Amino acid sequence: GGAPPARPAEPNRGAVPKAGSPPPAAAATAPKAEAAPGEGQPSNVLFVENLPAEVNEMMLTMLFRQYPGFQEARLIKGRNVAFIEYADELQAGIAKHGLQGFMVTPEMALKIAFAKQ
Repeated sequence: GGAPPARPAEPNRGAVPKAGSPPPAAAATAPKAEAAPGEGQPSNVLFVENLPAEVNEMMLTMLFRQYPGFQEARLIKGRNVAFIEYADELQAGIAKHGLQGFMVTPEMALKIAFAKQ
């Protein structure tokens, strides 16, 4: 056998392990407990920040439709943010994970979170 090689530890951003375990009732009603604190509730809509001024909906569509379940990209003009809609939470989560920190320009990396429902 043998254990798999240890991966280098990634810095945990504000994920503090809580002492003790949650009561069983809470665990039973919340199957999607893998969302990190501060990430918001999983949603099928992603909220994208840190967009350069020159980005447009077509560019966003090209970028986000690489992931299955893509529905539409809505750019909020003047605020440099966008909402990206997927068919379900799982597909939105995969795209979020895949494009988090994507360098749109050499200086600007995307910041992606789940949109507030």
